[in-house]
Amino acid sequence: MTDEDYLAVVNHWLAIDEFKAAEQYYEKEVLPRSVYRMRQQAPEEQADLLLVPVGTQPYAPLLSCLGNPAKKTVLFMTEDSRPCARQVEELLSAERTFQSILVSEVDSGDMVRKVMAAFDALGQPSDVICDITGGTKIMTASLAGIAAVNGWRQVYVGSTFIRSKGSHSERIISVASVFDHLGGWHTVQAWKLASVGVFGEAARCLQAAAEKSLGSRLLRQDIRRFLLAEAYRQAELPRVLKGLRAVTKAHGISLPAKTWEVIKEGDPRGLYFWVASTLATEGNRLAACSVLAQLDLRLAPLELKAGLQNLKKENRQQWSLDAWKPVDTFLGASYSREIARRV
Repeated sequence: MTDEDYLAVVNHWLAIDEFKAAEQYYEKEVLPRSVYRMRQQAPEEQADLLLVPVGTQPYAPLLSCLGNPAKKTVLFMTEDSRPCARQVEELLSAERTFQSILVSEVDSGDMVRKVMAAFDALGQPSDVICDITGGTKIMTASLAGIAAVNGWRQVYVGSTFIRSKGSHSERIISVASVFDHLGGWHTVQAWKLASVGVFGEAARCLQAAAEKSLGSRLLRQDIRRFLLAEAYRQAELPRVLKGLRAVTKAHGISLPAKTWEVIKEGDPRGLYFWVASTLATEGNRLAACSVLAQLDLRLAPLELKAGLQNLKKENRQQWSLDAWKPVDTFLGASYSREIARRV
């Protein structure tokens, strides 16, 4: 079947004015040809798992299944779309293994739980495709979010849509990963490195993410923090002062004169307090925990907390007590849980 033959049938269908006659012609002539075309587009290699939300018509999930061969296919349906899911299963039962799962129409959490439960039950396959063509908005939005977090491929059945008639010329479109566009994998790796105190490599990972990421402005704030922490750990005072100026300028922070004096004298207590107070004041508990936890591995958490408390007492007039309060909630043994939760 050539493209010209297919379009001739489509044009004949579009020219039929009577609704019932057009519907019958579509199912008899157009849909079989659309199925054939989708089979021709499909890759030879099968994915491990295909996840497909089903809406109130069977054509989109049917064509998605044909265009995305998989060893196992899971259909997610609501009570309203159950008949359509059954129709897809019946049409392809001879060539595909299906599992149908009922999900809530209004609870996005239910969709998330059931997608991950199916993934775990099937042995956590490595090659997963998520179709986001049909289903309710909650189903497709939830599935797209899960795919972004887990790095699964996303696809969409694109087509030419004619109002009051329907779609034709369907094709599988790959959806770009938002996670990758925002430097997701590099960012995850950077925080893992920071959690064990390798701040220089963490900064370089974030730099790689920032070069490609649409969210580079936020990443560059953490790059400056990581470079500052690396300089401190290597006891390079000129780099500490340079890094400190870069971070304070980026955040519009004015440090007390006493803080600068302490740092310039080479006393690390000033930098300890600055990192804790400024990051906590900004509400960035995680960055503060990561830096504080790794600045000096010889200090136990309680010793670090005691040292900072003494510093606070010595400088009551220079540093606001209000800035200290949020810091006090995460210093000590709890910082390890904060880092573990982040990475």
